[in-house]
Amino acid sequence: MPTNYIPPLGGSPVFCPYKPSSSELPPLNAMTDLGLNNCIGNGSTDDRAHIIAGMDAAVAQGKRLFFPTGTYLISSFITLSSTYNNLYMYGDGATSSVFKMANPDPAIMFHCTGSTGNTWRNLGFTTSAVSNGVYAININGGCQNWTLDNLKFTNMRFGIKIGGTTVQSSAWTVSNIDMDNCRTGLYVQDLSYSTFTNLDIDGGGHTGTGDHPLYVNVDNHYNTYSNLTLTNAGGFCLHLNGDGGTVSTHQDFDTVTMISDTTDYSHCFTVDGYFSDCNLTNLTFTHRDNLDAPIVWYDGATNIIIDGFTATNDQTTAPPLQTKGVGTVCYDCELKNGTYATPNDGTWPGVGEVDGVEVTLVVQG
Repeated sequence: MPTNYIPPLGGSPVFCPYKPSSSELPPLNAMTDLGLNNCIGNGSTDDRAHIIAGMDAAVAQGKRLFFPTGTYLISSFITLSSTYNNLYMYGDGATSSVFKMANPDPAIMFHCTGSTGNTWRNLGFTTSAVSNGVYAININGGCQNWTLDNLKFTNMRFGIKIGGTTVQSSAWTVSNIDMDNCRTGLYVQDLSYSTFTNLDIDGGGHTGTGDHPLYVNVDNHYNTYSNLTLTNAGGFCLHLNGDGGTVSTHQDFDTVTMISDTTDYSHCFTVDGYFSDCNLTNLTFTHRDNLDAPIVWYDGATNIIIDGFTATNDQTTAPPLQTKGVGTVCYDCELKNGTYATPNDGTWPGVGEVDGVEVTLVVQG
């Protein structure tokens, strides 16, 4: 018997691209698989109505919704309201069972408001062309206790967009996410007590300075992010930047690789005054544009600690840290235990304070 075998739940055996633990699947006596016999899955016939019917049946009957290998065309957005709770959807794999948006610009694939306890695994999301406007999963607020695992997103404006209505979501687990050519792969706002692990987000090198592989906005609290690779940003690979509202606190990051695009104004990291009490460890910055520096601080950030990093600046003689704003840029912030590689113009201090950022044990390597 193969190691990735799952005993049949009222139907044919199901094989997944990984071996799930007992906690990853619903109890055997609680849910069974619901096949999508009416879906075409050929990538050209609209499957939207069949998908909705399958979702309705899965929720009503307490069954898992299985998408066999295929490309499921969606002509317009599918709404998950507060009645879509405990919806478990999964496929044969993130590159095998794929949702495709028929209209690449603009559109939303799955629009979710107020639903709780949903789990989506082993699924892909794509469009027919590079998108300026498609949101794959749009969370409009009030969604609690979601699990997203082993998902792939291609050619999106937003891969996963959480929040934006001031209504809090919480207790999310997001893991093993691959995003290719997604202008903003993950957007996080109004979210608390959630974890993000093993994310690989490629921004596609779009020229828009508002495109960020990982964009963390306002009113987020006690979220953790680990094992991230963020590349080819039009703006910033990791963008901790508020546009008004409640300050985000306790956003912690560990083991993050950031590689900017070669276009001007593409940077690795920024943080501004809408953030406080954040810790970032084990960071790698590779800065490839012709302007500024890989680490950029703006006005008012408070108690932001970067501890352990390497910074390489390929295209300019600018130093690894740049501050912008008026007066004291940051408060109680630290940049420490890091190395930066040449070229460097030699003007940036190895020890000291740069506009409110305490710099210690940072050396040229």
